[in-house]
Amino acid sequence: MDQIVISDLIVVFVFILITLVGIIFTLFYIFNKRRLFFISEKQKTQIKYEKELEASRIENQEHLLKALSWELHDNIGQLLSVSNLQLSMISEDVTEKDRKLISDTREILSKVLEDVRNLSKSLNADSFIFLGLAKAVSFEIERLNRLRFVDAEFIFEGKETEISNEHQIILFRIIQECISNMIKHARATRFSVAFLSEPHMFTIICEDNGLGMNLNTKNYGLGLKNIVSRANMIGAETMFEPVTGGGLRIKIFYPLR
Repeated sequence: MDQIVISDLIVVFVFILITLVGIIFTLFYIFNKRRLFFISEKQKTQIKYEKELEASRIENQEHLLKALSWELHDNIGQLLSVSNLQLSMISEDVTEKDRKLISDTREILSKVLEDVRNLSKSLNADSFIFLGLAKAVSFEIERLNRLRFVDAEFIFEGKETEISNEHQIILFRIIQECISNMIKHARATRFSVAFLSEPHMFTIICEDNGLGMNLNTKNYGLGLKNIVSRANMIGAETMFEPVTGGGLRIKIFYPLR
């Protein structure tokens, strides 16, 4: 009889032990699940904060660029126009040599005025929206060729795509950053921008024949970091590739929604 009681007690003890272990595992599972949920929410909040911070930085930068655009157009542009006009009003009673000098100076002023106006347009997002991405990029390429920095070209393959104005502005700023990085660091003689428009993907390829970069490191300069962060803002991916013979190829993959 005592042996039966002992057996029953053992069974009850084992049952209680198994129940306690089950409760502990259940509590641990719930706790771990909540912990992972809170970590995930914290990460989402951090990513959202970083995106908002980046968006705020880009918005402030756009305001500064617009102010600079107005300054170039309204003040510097007007001064250059007045200077050109005053030169044209100089009395004809000058020597042939002076007349030639005045004519050459007016021509230079006209070219500078045109460059200032084009630069003003490229800095102002409002002007850019009116032009559209492809036209704005073609103007940038024309400006590079006119200033003789590099031999530049623009290629468009595919059809025009529907991209929001805000995202077009960011893509344009990415291309400008590629151009700026190429001019400052690459020592290139050739540069190209290519658009490849496919049904579900819009790809931008910026390529130069300059010095290239060490792709084995993630310690990119500020310019390349700006390219990556701006691309991330609009859900695009960035890829850096070496060019055979020297140079850098930057690819931006923008998914079409």
